Amino acid sequence: MPAERLKPNLKLARDAALAVLKLEGQSWSERLAGGWHPDLASEKEKATLLSLASMYLGLASTGRDGNPVAKFHLGNGAKLHLVNWAGDLSRKGLRQSAGLMVNYLYDLGGVEENHERFANGEIVYSRAVGRLMAP
Repeated sequence: MPAERLKPNLKLARDAALAVLKLEGQSWSERLAGGWHPDLASEKEKATLLSLASMYLGLASTGRDGNPVAKFHLGNGAKLHLVNWAGDLSRKGLRQSAGLMVNYLYDLGGVEENHERFANGEIVYSRAVGRLMAP
């Protein structure tokens, strides 16, 4: 997610979160091969991963590099509702998303407006997701 698109406080949160992950000194693949699992993550690492995922999904999903699943749901008028820790503990889930799982909310009264906002580059997300962006 390009830093120039972030508000200053979110840029600081993103940079701090990335610094936490860099302290580990290994690539994601190396950490998974070494047995990384959400149950073994520190609270700081958990907050970091939730924050980065929320920023990516809630701010960058309209862009070219946005998540295709998020684009599908948000483009169809859903709201980014929750980002869940340890929601997908399959090998694929750990590899692709650190075990995070996302819930999208389809509120029939807001689907059309949410779709239009997404088409205009804005993503509708819950307060819970917004709070995760800058822990």
